[in-house]
Amino acid sequence: MRVLIAPNSFKHCLGALEAGRAMERGVRRALPRAAIRLIPLADGGDGLVSVLRRQLRGRLRRALVTDPLGRPIEAHWLKVGGMAVIELAEASGLRRLSGPREYAPGRTTTAGTGLLVRKALEQGCTTIVIGLGGSATVDAGCGLAAALGFRFLDRKGRVIPGGGGSLHRLYRIDASKTDPRLRRARFIGLCDVKNSLLGPEGAARVFGPQKGATPREVAVLERNLRHWARVVRAGLGRDVRALAGGAAAGWVGAGLA
Repeated sequence: MRVLIAPNSFKHCLGALEAGRAMERGVRRALPRAAIRLIPLADGGDGLVSVLRRQLRGRLRRALVTDPLGRPIEAHWLKVGGMAVIELAEASGLRRLSGPREYAPGRTTTAGTGLLVRKALEQGCTTIVIGLGGSATVDAGCGLAAALGFRFLDRKGRVIPGGGGSLHRLYRIDASKTDPRLRRARFIGLCDVKNSLLGPEGAARVFGPQKGATPREVAVLERNLRHWARVVRAGLGRDVRALAGGAAAGWVGAGLA
């Protein structure tokens, strides 16, 4: 008998490879003569780097960055020639928080993921693959972008605080001092959802509660994201409201676009 084992990670519990090996031990116990093939999978969230490292034989790199609440952490990314594979959940994921008591989608940011991108650019990567899943954030990727030199300003020209709860204060996006290496970089977002930004299937209503948002906070995040999209359209000339997959990872899909 041939048995194919191809699990995703078990959130907050086992990685895809660890889960697959446990399944393999169970199959061997029941079917000692079976031919078993183990192929761990990832959906863009937790475990993406470990799965692709096994398949692509890339080099694992480390960097000092910040978690969703701005605390210093060490995070990993994968270098495969001139390509970087970055798992947003590694620096900006729910698993970096100590349970629901720390879930705060109005304050959490993707800045740590942006620092991983910056490290990849420093090491010569020109293709940046980002897995969009498992995030603790609804900041539209503004933290990621800020780490690369974008400035998000209010009406008085002051930088607004990070997190989705502050996006209503956004008046202008300043892209004049972004990392020059971005000009030759290509970004690829990996996600398994097609949700657009707003409405019943949008980031705030579908994914906000998973990150700890109350019904009232969901309504605030929805309004803030709608405002962010208007500023992006007016200032950068890109309408991302109907972008399939744009809602992934708290609007990071749209932020990357």
